Amino acid sequence: MSLSSRQAVFARNVGLLIEFIFSHDGHGVTFGEAWRPADVAEIYEKQGRGIRNSLHCKRLAIGVRSPEGALAPMGSMWLNIAGGDNTTLYIKTSGTGNTGWKAVPNL
Repeated sequence: MSLSSRQAVFARNVGLLIEFIFSHDGHGVTFGEAWRPADVAEIYEKQGRGIRNSLHCKRLAIGVRSPEGALAPMGSMWLNIAGGDNTTLYIKTSGTGNTGWKAVPNL
């Protein structure tokens, strides 16, 4: 798949995701960072800018890997732009730590 094709799929998926979120009463979306290398996370945590300080807010995160290891509250979503069949969109279904992500089957 060419880069432009992957970008088109990415844009389509983000659009579908935003449409889905706002079609449910009381839901909104913020775009934020859901994963940092451990050394960077430690520095930010000491400065009071750590992810743990913002886990009250569901988030849409975008990456090029599985979301396992990403801190986020339940209901957050992860879009894996390098994903394939059934490995592109994930929803955090349990916990507040760095596990509990479930892949969403292709639409």
